[in-house]
Amino acid sequence: MPIVRLIALQSQICNGLKTPTWQYYRRLIVQSYGITELSWLLKLQMAGLIRCSDNTDKIKMTYLPIDFETLKKRFRLIVDDPESETVAKTYSGYVPLLIRILEEGETNQFKDWKSLEVVNEEKKPTLTGKKMLFVVGGITRAEMGLIKTRFPSFIHCCTSTIITGDSMLQVFREIS
Repeated sequence: MPIVRLIALQSQICNGLKTPTWQYYRRLIVQSYGITELSWLLKLQMAGLIRCSDNTDKIKMTYLPIDFETLKKRFRLIVDDPESETVAKTYSGYVPLLIRILEEGETNQFKDWKSLEVVNEEKKPTLTGKKMLFVVGGITRAEMGLIKTRFPSFIHCCTSTIITGDSMLQVFREIS
């Protein structure tokens, strides 16, 4: 259901929905798709993907919600001129957070990032400047393409799953 994806996106970007707006969306979805969709909406709300901006949610989260405004400013996630940065062209002006974090790591040569240590002292490691990236939780194909073009030193990008907008929300439908 693509409409729920748009509602979740609106909720994240606007730091929550106004209570009347969320109630209106919920009522329309239940009327259009049935009462069974209400449990899915509640699961998305418990995960923090959909939330109210005025904190009138009856469902309380035990963690802080993602503050997109702060992330947007700190990591320059929105670029005014997508042509100025090649990484912003893929998403028409948006740069994924993962790319910005990797850029920040690259500027300080990944200092303070954890690396694997060689246990066997007999074999000396040969440093070639090549790196592997492990993304736990998933990554989109577009992000993988950006990593390949922007960071050629990453020879492998390993992830637990390839994420699409539909697959991410569908997981919450299957949770019991």
